[in-house]
Amino acid sequence: MNNLSEVLSESRKNMGLSQKELVFKIIKEDGENISAQYYNDIEKGRRIPSNYILSQLAELLNIDLDFLFSLAEKMPDDIKEKIGNASEKQIKAAYSAFRKSFQ
Repeated sequence: MNNLSEVLSESRKNMGLSQKELVFKIIKEDGENISAQYYNDIEKGRRIPSNYILSQLAELLNIDLDFLFSLAEKMPDDIKEKIGNASEKQIKAAYSAFRKSFQ
């Protein structure tokens, strides 16, 4: 499994949850539940959830949040904040260290 939709779908199924059961556990920023169609779109790869919803999915499905951010090609809010205050040199060093970790 190497994409967000596959990982979420497989993890949900492994936990014995239907999409509808999972939807009732996920709350949007406005306090409302996400719709079944919204979640179906996520599992079909037609929609990328917000960081807020990704965080809930990670917890509910017992998946590492940083792994989900990577699959969603998103950046965690705490990293965005640090990058916003970093120098070019710091950013270059961080990316260099990240790349070296995959060699």
